[in-house]
Amino acid sequence: MQCGCPDCGRLMVQVQRGLQSTCICPECGVTCRACMGGTTVPLTRSAVQAMKPDEDDAENNAEYTGRERQPD
Repeated sequence: MQCGCPDCGRLMVQVQRGLQSTCICPECGVTCRACMGGTTVPLTRSAVQAMKPDEDDAENNAEYTGRERQPD
């Protein structure tokens, strides 16, 4: 993907640095990561696993299980 500089409009060049990749304007030197998917670093496996609800929560959460909740 190529995009224009938000300051001067010139076509920006991608600098490949793995997760630290960025675009830089050859005219004015502005850097941008908008087309790189944001400024956040991907989550680790343990961080994703920590977001999983407990089984007790899943039974009480109809949205998570995909089932309709039965009235008490």
